[in-house]
Amino acid sequence: MSSRRQTAGYTDHMKRYIPLVATGSAVALIGEFVFNILVTGNYSNFLFTLFYYPIFLMLFYPLAGRFVAFERMTVRSFVILYFIGGVYGLALEWFVIGNSPWGNPQAFQSGQWSFHIAYILIPLCYLYGAAITRRTIKWMFAIYFAVSLLIFFATPAAFHLGLEVIWLSIFYIFLHIVYFIHIQRTLRRAERSPVQKMI
Repeated sequence: MSSRRQTAGYTDHMKRYIPLVATGSAVALIGEFVFNILVTGNYSNFLFTLFYYPIFLMLFYPLAGRFVAFERMTVRSFVILYFIGGVYGLALEWFVIGNSPWGNPQAFQSGQWSFHIAYILIPLCYLYGAAITRRTIKWMFAIYFAVSLLIFFATPAAFHLGLEVIWLSIFYIFLHIVYFIHIQRTLRRAERSPVQKMI
């Protein structure tokens, strides 16, 4: 009986991360779809990302959740997750994918940093942030996808790769606007409340 309770408790515990995982996967896969499907036609790579991001995030969020209360985050914990995402992303790009400054000098390092931060932090901003944060995220991703399609259909194929990479990098860098709004409208207000934070 106790083992059933433990199993049910663990299942309920993991279910709370499903919206985060689904949102984070969507954030990453929008960029992957544009790059791997529209630009390079690398369908096998896109298929891999369909599995990679949900699995990674299903491991990441429960682990991070042991140290950070996502519903009651502080600015400090948000910034810590920001740097964890960025450092992990660059390590993945440099040592696994090969987009290091010495291996691929043309790679946008700031864009890579921002991309990997996005699929970790945007779900937290969207699910636990203010209404203005959610509206901003929706509009920004709608604009990103619309411009990506415009580049694909309205420019010569020879320019697709360069333009889409530049646009992708610019977009994910501009998502820092969302982080700023979330810090100002949600996290700083929460810190002024008497609720105790985990970190």
